[in-house]
Amino acid sequence: MKILFIHPATLDLISNDGDLQNSVLSVVSLCQAFSDLGMNTTLALPVISDTEAAIYRWLQDNLSHHPKFQIKPLNKSDYQRNRKNKFYKYFVSSEIVQTINATVPDLVITRNAQWGIYFAKLGFKTIIDIHSPILAQYSIIDRITKYLIKKYIKCKNLKLIVISKNLSEYYGKLGITPQNIIVAHNGFDPDMYNFNPSKEMFKKKYDIPGNHGIAMYAGSFWPGRGTDLLLDVAGLLPDITFIMIGGPERFKANLVDEMKRKELQNVIIISSVKRNLLPEHLFSADVLVGIFSSKLPTAEYFSSLKLIEYMATGKPIVTQDYLSVQELIVDGETGYIARRDCAHSLAKKISKAFTDPLAAQIGNKAREVAFSQLTWAHRAKKFLGCYDTTASN
Repeated sequence: MKILFIHPATLDLISNDGDLQNSVLSVVSLCQAFSDLGMNTTLALPVISDTEAAIYRWLQDNLSHHPKFQIKPLNKSDYQRNRKNKFYKYFVSSEIVQTINATVPDLVITRNAQWGIYFAKLGFKTIIDIHSPILAQYSIIDRITKYLIKKYIKCKNLKLIVISKNLSEYYGKLGITPQNIIVAHNGFDPDMYNFNPSKEMFKKKYDIPGNHGIAMYAGSFWPGRGTDLLLDVAGLLPDITFIMIGGPERFKANLVDEMKRKELQNVIIISSVKRNLLPEHLFSADVLVGIFSSKLPTAEYFSSLKLIEYMATGKPIVTQDYLSVQELIVDGETGYIARRDCAHSLAKKISKAFTDPLAAQIGNKAREVAFSQLTWAHRAKKFLGCYDTTASN
């Protein structure tokens, strides 16, 4: 099967300080999974880098093995000219039409709903990969998008995949019947999580006292993502070392200033690490903490790459009671759920994860679920199963 994934964003949106854009990571990981399953896969997207070699270097740093899919660069000058126009993503450029006609794919995938509807109307089997609700209730364009999805979703060449059950219910309320919506959570690369490095070497590297347990967060330091809450929790649990890994660098500086202001001696803040180095950090923790924020509009709908990678380590996980989170983590079965935006609740659950005799069992159960249901290959097979029921088994 020949697959063409047309993505409206560029790999160059990844900042130089290592703050990975999860949307890009999930796209390239899915393309890699298609290739691993024997599909002839091409990723078409805008390219601003001077050379394609720069892109392949980034891919090698963030995938467990050399990328097997091909990249079709779209016109960078056209992208640079149009990305400042908020309406550019609603229209299909002539270059995209030429690309799809030249490739003649068996399956087209895109995250752009308007593009997906257009490709389906051209006669190509198409999947729209949706990762968020349409939240701009008063935008004329977004109201049109809702109307178009409802109108054309019954087209035999168009399928809709969403990343969480709660997001499926959101689109169900728009009038889209459940049989036209397929749920496929994000995934992880199992080849990156088939080892267990020395925790003692990690403690020595960062000068962590031997009697201190390690609670670790790896994610974004952007304001409004909940990292300030974790500093409050660290103040409540002085005998636990909290390690926070993330970026961008400018927001790391703000976090370090806040840590100093609170005079926290048990917090270590580390800049983002390359994706292929992240597992050795996660494996070195005793407990992994997934924090989010009610300020994030998509908090109830997303599929957290962070939590799925946490699950792959087999470490106890403490996170919060968002609906989408609870699709992955079940309290007392595959992790511990605290009340959202509550430092005392989060501290209590972290303490329990350190002392609960069932913590190792709970962590191992999460790992089993991740390896049996949440790899990128599992997600890729759901896409293939949209048009071939044998591929989803």
